[in-house]
Amino acid sequence: MTAVDQAVAPAGYRNSLDRLPPLLAKRPGPEGRAPSIAPGDESQDRDSPGRRFICVFCGATIASPRDLIEVDGAGIHDFANPDGVVFRICCFSRADGCFPSGASTEAYTWFPGFSWRCAHCRGCGAQMGWHYESRSSGFYGLILKNLAEGGA
Repeated sequence: MTAVDQAVAPAGYRNSLDRLPPLLAKRPGPEGRAPSIAPGDESQDRDSPGRRFICVFCGATIASPRDLIEVDGAGIHDFANPDGVVFRICCFSRADGCFPSGASTEAYTWFPGFSWRCAHCRGCGAQMGWHYESRSSGFYGLILKNLAEGGA
């Protein structure tokens, strides 16, 4: 597997040599920085119609700041997949600029009770993160280093 493959490996990617469970660490990680508009921020900037999160690869609009949410007590999480690749993700109730792909699985899920599928940019197809779903709800966990803030 190349460095590029590791950067976009899905959360449940299984390497036959490494069958360790995922690291469930909520600590500062090496990827991305927190958005300046955080979950729970009730400022006018969060609801500004021009503010949006865009794909760093193609500039397509991915999500709105008003859709930032907290899951398991935090809006930003740091997790490692079974290969040890650490991802810093931000949670969104919706991400209209993404489409989920692949079969849903609970293997190596970072959020107990939720299955996941990869989520890709509608503009260029790059993996933006994952779509998580349970019987009663769903959300997107998007990789911060793949997002930029757009608009004013």
